[in-house]
Amino acid sequence: YAYTRVNVQLILLAYWLVCLVVAGVIVIRGHSQRKQIAADKWQLMVARKKFHLLAVAIYVPGLLLDQEMMMLASGIAMCTFIILEYIRALRIWPIGAQLNVYLLSFVDGRDSGTAILTHIYLLLGFALPCFAYPLSHFRSAPKLATYAGVLALGFGDAAASLCGMKWGRRQWPRMDKTVEGTLASVVVQLVVCYCLYMLDSHLSAMSMQSWCLVAAAVVAGSLMEAFTGQVDNLVLPPYLFSLLVLIKNTY
Repeated sequence: YAYTRVNVQLILLAYWLVCLVVAGVIVIRGHSQRKQIAADKWQLMVARKKFHLLAVAIYVPGLLLDQEMMMLASGIAMCTFIILEYIRALRIWPIGAQLNVYLLSFVDGRDSGTAILTHIYLLLGFALPCFAYPLSHFRSAPKLATYAGVLALGFGDAAASLCGMKWGRRQWPRMDKTVEGTLASVVVQLVVCYCLYMLDSHLSAMSMQSWCLVAAAVVAGSLMEAFTGQVDNLVLPPYLFSLLVLIKNTY
């Protein structure tokens, strides 16, 4: 078992290194197209949501194969992001100025201050459910709760933003989010939930009642995305995690 787990961890490390290279390519290409991206809201949205999908590509295999290693990697990545942001914000030689130039290509109105925190918030949103789940208070919670960040941000938020901007026609009252975007978020998350139950052997079978409650949690999370004025990356994963934990007794 130990030998097998070491092999799995080595494969995960190699895979994550590939993902890191892909992230670098996305940043470099985004910088080379910065003028087009800055002039087109759709291109800026697509460029930013690529990182959501990349986070999904990192977290889903990690949670499926080795959650403890995923937690360790998340902690290391968080420390690295904070250090790099400190270097960027203070333009510390030799990479501070260059980091600033590249990251500014992906900034929108929510990163208007000195610090660029969206990527840190995104990582935190994916990681928080992973760290919360092993706590003794949540051990009886469904394993699906660990995927709250993947569902809420990786799929739900991305689907709501992209589909809403592309095909949205009906706006929610006093909000700039669309009904079509929210519906896309719900449908995509439910499809992903089903796929996760097919892939993850640690997820127990659910009754129809349980599926209805999971669907209700997903709908509530999608409505939160549509109506909240807070930072999505920080609010949505803990909110969905809490809802999935609350319905644990029905599993």
